[in-house]
Amino acid sequence: MGANEAIFCRGHDVLHMNHTPVADIPQGQVNVIGDIPAICVRPIKANELGSLVISGGTFRVKGDAVIAKGAVVYWNDTAKKVTVTATSNKYFGIAAENCTGDNDEFEVAYRTGKT
Repeated sequence: MGANEAIFCRGHDVLHMNHTPVADIPQGQVNVIGDIPAICVRPIKANELGSLVISGGTFRVKGDAVIAKGAVVYWNDTAKKVTVTATSNKYFGIAAENCTGDNDEFEVAYRTGKT
């Protein structure tokens, strides 16, 4: 959908997955592949091999409400935001700082799989 849904901040032990998209993917777009909200950190052209981050690092994302530091968060692919609501959403990670409300940007420690 759009660029800058998830902006890489810092980190190490970042895991990548090869991916060849059918349409261009802009930097920062979150792409749900199976159960993983994979993040594009470099633009990928349609039908060209690229790489998506599938775990590790911290990313700036938008929240959908007040979210406390340390809370488990999930990716809502419809709203293009993280939420504390697990139902129908994909596990994304742990809030690394507080989110003050809907559309507030904050850092999340991105981890795929349950903690």
